[in-house]
Amino acid sequence: MPKKPSFTWEQDRGCYKTYRGGKRYRAPKGMLKKDLATWWRRKLQEIERKENELLHEKRERVLNALPQYEQCIDGWHRVKSWAQQHNDHGLIDLATCKLQDLYAEVDRTDPNSDDLSDWADALLPSDFFPATRPRRELANDDYSGCEYYYDVDTSGIAQQIATARKEDEVWRVRLKSDFSRYTLERRDDSGATSIDTFRAAANSYLEAKRRDANTGHVTKHRVSTISHHLDVICRFSSEWRPVADIDGEFLANLRHWLCDSDKRGFNRRTAKDIFATFKQWCRWMVNTAELLDTLPKNFEDAQQRITVQANAIVTLSVEDVNKALSAASGQARLYLLLGLNCGMTQKDISDLLHTEVDWEHGYITRKRSKTRNESTVPVVSYKLWPQTFELLKCRRKFNTTRVLLTESDTVLVRKSESENFDAVKLTFRSIRKKSGVKCSMSDFKKCAASLMRDHAKYNGLEGLFLGHAPKSMSDRHYTTIPKKLFEEAVTWLGSQFEIPS
Repeated sequence: MPKKPSFTWEQDRGCYKTYRGGKRYRAPKGMLKKDLATWWRRKLQEIERKENELLHEKRERVLNALPQYEQCIDGWHRVKSWAQQHNDHGLIDLATCKLQDLYAEVDRTDPNSDDLSDWADALLPSDFFPATRPRRELANDDYSGCEYYYDVDTSGIAQQIATARKEDEVWRVRLKSDFSRYTLERRDDSGATSIDTFRAAANSYLEAKRRDANTGHVTKHRVSTISHHLDVICRFSSEWRPVADIDGEFLANLRHWLCDSDKRGFNRRTAKDIFATFKQWCRWMVNTAELLDTLPKNFEDAQQRITVQANAIVTLSVEDVNKALSAASGQARLYLLLGLNCGMTQKDISDLLHTEVDWEHGYITRKRSKTRNESTVPVVSYKLWPQTFELLKCRRKFNTTRVLLTESDTVLVRKSESENFDAVKLTFRSIRKKSGVKCSMSDFKKCAASLMRDHAKYNGLEGLFLGHAPKSMSDRHYTTIPKKLFEEAVTWLGSQFEIPS
């Protein structure tokens, strides 16, 4: 966790300042001290983004200036992939160390240097795996850099070199037969692009998902999640392995590897999601990209699934809800009331528009944000409790389409591939500390829906309260929403939490 910054007031400029890595950063002039933490968090994200861009530019410049580095790193990736396929753990370790050293060398290179020849000269023949270099470039001494080329029982330098040359021919056949398709993603003379490796196919799939995000079919946060899942899959298989190797055995091995998720740094539910992403990716490669001819025969096998035990639903008691409400004030209290009154999540609160609020009669009419593009999801009209309505009118923002924003007039919830910010979630830290109640936004939604379901008269309206699509045939095709009964149920909910009517 990053160290909490220390801010000092700069009198002559009328603003706060802080330091990071020996560099000074000034907050906007006139910014209040209470807003500094939010500003610094966003500033850090911007700084990290720029640092990543500089690192990427550095690597790209070195790659362009030093093509032999690209040849070397590509060769070791291919060797590592062969070793992984044949369970040669010694060679896997050797290739991993070589790759780490080569990448570290790139990161140390100054991208502003006008002369990179010194760094290029530092790439010695021993940095390469001999079989990945042209024969004409190899000298007798070059074989000494690879321990896999020597027979320990062979005596004499001349005999060792002869043995190494024979072993070199064996390795060239191995790499040529097993890795003829393992190419970097680059254009050839005809303009075609090689996209048959795991990494290249993953990048193509992500690009397709980004286009879907631009048209609203998926969220940008979902694209970020898919990108993370594909990184895990590439880590298992090796980025340079051809996707044509995906078969029944590969599917079973991936499942077993993911099931051992505690050793991988993620839980079993995440492992299930990664496996689901892998299957979606395979279907895309067969049906859309045509990178695979067919799916593995055991693709739909019931045994090739990752099961997760369902967690018991735990809800807050009415007493805990009232404690949290007493500890919250201002806009934080409004968030809790919207969760109880309208079953809203952070995203629903962030997406609430002026056009969805009846400012005269006190109603919010909308679809839930998560399923707003689904035709079967109902448009629900919630009667606001007086306290909810008054706080909403007091806290609403003008000259913008959204009703609620942060104090610095930014969107409450922002999730994309490069950003994950949730101002509503952050307010719960102080609420939990003051009230002593461990809670989140979804807990208030669950509590209200559970109370409604437990009532003899209002049982069956909880699905409408949560904004879920109707399930029964009559609800879908024959009956309308019971508006008066639902309004009565929402009003009754307020009385359970001692909200004045």
